[in-house]
Amino acid sequence: MKKEIDTIDPTMGTTIDECPRKFYLSFILNLTTKYEKDYFVSGRAWDAARGEIEKTDRGELLPFGKRWDNAMKVLDEIYENANTQFINPKREKSNIVSLLQLYLKDFPNPPYKVLASNVGFKFPYKDFYLGGELDRYMEWPPYGIVVGEDKTTVIVIGSRNYDNYRAGFTLGQYANQITHYNWAVRQITENVFGTCVLIASLDIPKRATTIRQQFDQIWIQHSEQKIRDYLDLCESRMSKIRWCEKEGKWPKSGRQCSGSWGFQACEFKELCLMDLPLDQINEETIPWNLYKQARRWRPWDGDKGR
Repeated sequence: MKKEIDTIDPTMGTTIDECPRKFYLSFILNLTTKYEKDYFVSGRAWDAARGEIEKTDRGELLPFGKRWDNAMKVLDEIYENANTQFINPKREKSNIVSLLQLYLKDFPNPPYKVLASNVGFKFPYKDFYLGGELDRYMEWPPYGIVVGEDKTTVIVIGSRNYDNYRAGFTLGQYANQITHYNWAVRQITENVFGTCVLIASLDIPKRATTIRQQFDQIWIQHSEQKIRDYLDLCESRMSKIRWCEKEGKWPKSGRQCSGSWGFQACEFKELCLMDLPLDQINEETIPWNLYKQARRWRPWDGDKGR
């Protein structure tokens, strides 16, 4: 008998909002696509490389040469182990290295001290837990404690599309994600000023004479009402998961199944089109040329299982 779910993170939350069947396939059967999406690879690589560049020992930055060598080792490991079918040139390792060089040119010394990075957490809330993995939180004079969220994009900063991208952090899915991590840091420390979303654009000009902004900071404040609304959403999400578990029903309700309204098609589209009952989705019926078995999703334990 499968263990009931007692912990959710932002990824699980947005998935149950989108489609219970997708949640079942992702987090009950632990299925994922055979090939990893390239934006997961580049995002993970940028976060890890920057983490090495900003690494401290007893509050002091490590020697630059050691930090740079460690960043390159991390990038080598991530890209060597990546299982992608196609990777956008802007998301390749060489582009991440170039972006890191530009970052160091603009920010040779970060204005903050990283207190912790890539932190798994699991905190109780009512009769369940909120978990996840936090990018970082920092001591940033004169603000105090600031939660840091890393995001990479191929959108050019300052473009018309970027305005919409930027607005996505104030309401909706990504805003909820940011509130989730801000709430988590509030469980372990006081005087949390807010969140700084650290944007890095992977669209690097090919011409040296082209001047373009590659980095941006989006500051987000979290009122008590904003956090309250988010926690109410988490309760609603957990209630939905528990109903599905109790009834043994995970209905298809996705609005992105076929990629309409500008979205990519759901990765489980082909499996859902087979119209199998839940108890018949098994090793014999799953098209393994499209999917693979993943470990259990547990980012709060440092294992995202994909």
